[in-house]
Amino acid sequence: MTGASYVSAGIEAVAILFFYIALGWIGSRTLINQELMPGLNRFVYYFAVPALLFQSARQISPEELWKPLPIGALMVGIVLTAMVTVVTSWSVFKTRQGDQLVIRQLLTTFSNYAYMGIPVVTAFVGDAGFLAMITIILITNLVLIGSAQILLQTFQRDRSQSLSVGRQIAGVVQQSLLKSPVFLSSVIGLLFSAGDLALPGVLEKGLNAIGSTTVPLALFCLGAALQFRQSGSSVLELITLIAFKLFLHPSLTVLAIVLLGVSDPIWITVLILMSALPTGALAHVVAQHHKVYANETSLVITVTTLLSLLTLPVWVQIAQAFVAP
Repeated sequence: MTGASYVSAGIEAVAILFFYIALGWIGSRTLINQELMPGLNRFVYYFAVPALLFQSARQISPEELWKPLPIGALMVGIVLTAMVTVVTSWSVFKTRQGDQLVIRQLLTTFSNYAYMGIPVVTAFVGDAGFLAMITIILITNLVLIGSAQILLQTFQRDRSQSLSVGRQIAGVVQQSLLKSPVFLSSVIGLLFSAGDLALPGVLEKGLNAIGSTTVPLALFCLGAALQFRQSGSSVLELITLIAFKLFLHPSLTVLAIVLLGVSDPIWITVLILMSALPTGALAHVVAQHHKVYANETSLVITVTTLLSLLTLPVWVQIAQAFVAP
């Protein structure tokens, strides 16, 4: 695909995302009763996202997930970015609450892997990038969203209960993973794939239909929650989080690719593109669900999505330089 074609595809992908966000913002201020929004958020969290992840997980075998070097580079980039974010938030911006730190690192490490990653990677790499793309989507949802929910549940758990450490850990795991629709849908999808299990036609079509609502509804809810007003966070902190997502995260991913010696050109391209994407809308779903940093999260997602139109072409050129003969 030519550079002009990629830019055109990228503009279209971003424009569609903003269309959904704008609809949510306009709708919440005209026709939609704000009291309906929590129910719509719960539908996205408990039905739409799980349906999408379950159907995605069924398309890949557990054996294909084992790519040590590329997955290692993915995780090193994420871990280093999370560490820098937490240290900066703690030392510079004096954020001390554990749940606040969890959401902040999620904003800088969790990309818009599915909603924007699929059209962008497909436009640039084509079908050759499908396996790498789906693998990254599944792993990041399992690891990032799963660990975020464990930590949020831990920090928000009622510590007044006189329970043993073992029972407290069991309670956290039960609430954050065993009752997490994101975690369970991904794992069950992989089990279906491993067992080569099929679904009845009606259920297959039904899940596909529900999963297809994830992108517009999640972004609609994000737009509805968007508030352009002064928040408790400083403007400098929000700018820092945005810069970390668009520049630090992909830079550290590139560093990890070099250090680990990843050589597959498709994986290199997909890793760089996926890490350079804006913050994913699912981060807002989690923030809204746990009532932590929700307004700021919607702002970061919206701004990173807009600015990615300028930053993504830069990272495309960097990816091309890596895979050029």
